[in-house]
Amino acid sequence: MIQDREAESVLGKELDTLLMLTADGDHRAFATLFDVASAKLFGLALRICRDRELAIDALQDAFVHIWRNAWRFNPERGQGLGWMIVIQRNRAVALLRKHGRGVEARRSGDLLLTSPANPPKARGSSNELLALARCMGDLDDRGQELLLLAYYEGWTREEMAIRLRAPVHTIKSWLRRSLMTLRSSMERGVITARREDERSLSAAERALGLVSRREETPREEVLREEWEHRFAGLGAVIAPVQPPPGMLHGVEARIETVEATESLDAAEERAFRWRAATLGLGALVVVLGSFLGYAPAGLRSAPEHYFAVVYEDANPTRPGMIMQFDVAEGVTTVIPMPLEQQIGTSFEIWQRPADGERPFSLGLLPPRAVVRDSIVLRPGDTLAISKEPAGGSPTGQPTLPLFHGTVRAVE
Repeated sequence: MIQDREAESVLGKELDTLLMLTADGDHRAFATLFDVASAKLFGLALRICRDRELAIDALQDAFVHIWRNAWRFNPERGQGLGWMIVIQRNRAVALLRKHGRGVEARRSGDLLLTSPANPPKARGSSNELLALARCMGDLDDRGQELLLLAYYEGWTREEMAIRLRAPVHTIKSWLRRSLMTLRSSMERGVITARREDERSLSAAERALGLVSRREETPREEVLREEWEHRFAGLGAVIAPVQPPPGMLHGVEARIETVEATESLDAAEERAFRWRAATLGLGALVVVLGSFLGYAPAGLRSAPEHYFAVVYEDANPTRPGMIMQFDVAEGVTTVIPMPLEQQIGTSFEIWQRPADGERPFSLGLLPPRAVVRDSIVLRPGDTLAISKEPAGGSPTGQPTLPLFHGTVRAVE
């Protein structure tokens, strides 16, 4: 038993290391990561999709996402296998919904875990990752069925209502009670305020895709990611299945296609960035307006976008980052500028609301442009970039702010 735990710990650390190397663009590390983890993820994709071709598509989609987002993996929030299982589950469910599927019932016996209280151990999975799967044994059959329909099938409350022939509000109540039982089982002895209980349960619903994430605050995003990692235990108990030979080449081909498509706009983006660096804020509004195709202010009743250019304090003409918030879509585009980063340090983004006193972290500055649905900008908010130790601020507050900017509306 001790040797097994030591082997699992070594494998878990290996996956974490491979993910961090992948974040640095190491193709060999990525290939090794695929060899080590692809069977586990493909088994989960098959379990969700129930169609081999669709599962292959989901697996390739997941590994493209892993390659492009490995920089977001934080080993302090959970192990690498759990992080990858979350990605695979979400990508498989998204494909399943895209291709459509009826609400005809699969047999309940196919959904319920064979032995929830003692799930099979997966290579590289820790006791923490499997904790939720064990606690599923504390639920009755209906509670298990609802949560497994949400996790493995991606079913909505409305679809569950059709299957179980119950009103939607009744399904909501049953799901809430099941989540409360599950949370109590996992956190025995932990006493929390009622408000925190409500936040935690709402985060669990967002993690299962039962509620939209569009209005998430940074704190709510953290809670949702904690639940996603817990639910990853349901993916960890699925038996691995070896993917077809040559799958890695298919993943690499997809990555090349995506990056080639992006490169078509790279020259225009670079020109825009450096042009923005030499313009004042007043002129920048005009540039952003023409670049994003905005209508004149007189034709709109309210701003459709907010933006901020974060300039270096020591050189006010040098931008470190541009952010644009789309009011209608509820998403923010983060465009980082080339910054020199020393070994052992990280650049971290901070936001301080106009009516707030303390800034809060928006995460590390990404290496490339990304779209985030968890960042909400409002006019008057202050954004900053600070230099921190590797991995981010150890205190939860900016250590050495170097760049600052103010959110403005595009009129």
